[in-house]
Amino acid sequence: IKGGDRTAPTGGHVWKMGPLGTLYSPNITTDEKTGVGKWSDDDIARMIKHGQQPDGTAGVFMVFAVGEIADDDVRALVSYMRTIPAVANEVPRHDIGLLGKMVLGGIEPRVNNAKVPPPVGATVERGRYLAWGPGNCRGCHSEADGFGVKAGREFVGADAPMESDIDGDTNGYLAPNLTPEPSGIAGKWTEEQFLARIKEGRTQKGSP
Repeated sequence: IKGGDRTAPTGGHVWKMGPLGTLYSPNITTDEKTGVGKWSDDDIARMIKHGQQPDGTAGVFMVFAVGEIADDDVRALVSYMRTIPAVANEVPRHDIGLLGKMVLGGIEPRVNNAKVPPPVGATVERGRYLAWGPGNCRGCHSEADGFGVKAGREFVGADAPMESDIDGDTNGYLAPNLTPEPSGIAGKWTEEQFLARIKEGRTQKGSP
C-alpha cells in the first residue's frame, strides 16, 4: 500500500476509474488524525453493515464491498479493529469527476437486515451467508453493470478485469466462473481441490 504499512490496513490503494474519477481506500487503523480512531463503535458498525458514514452519507467502497452481515459478526469486526495499532497515513480524498458525481451521488446506504449468522458448520445456509456477505465472493465473481450485480448472473465470473493490488502494476486479473457449468471452477474441481485452493489464499502476485 503506497505510503503505508502493508501489514496494517493503512489505506492508500488507488482505483483509477476513468471518467468516474479516482478513488482511494481509506486508512482504517486507530490513528485519530488519519484513521478511524475518533469514530465510535456505532460509527464503525454502521459503515460495515450499511455502508453509512458518520455524516449519514454512503461510503462508496462499503456499499458495494460487503453484502449482508449479521450483528454478531459486525461486533467481532469492530472488536478486532480496536486492537489494530494506530498508523499515521494521510490518504487523499476521492477525486470524483463530473460523471462520477452523477453516478455515485445517487448511492444510498444499503439496507441490511441480517441479525444472527447461521450456525457454524458445512451447511448451504452458512455457505450462502459467507459467499453473499462477509466473504463477498458474489461481489468480485459476478457480472456488474456499474450499479450492482446483474440479476441472474451471480458467480459467473467478472466480465471486466480488476486492477492489480500492487501499486503501479495493472495486470488486469479476471475473477473466474464459480458455477457448476463445465467451464466453471465448481464444474471442474473436486471438493478437495476447491478446499485446497481456498486455504492457499493469494497465489499470484498482485491478485486482488
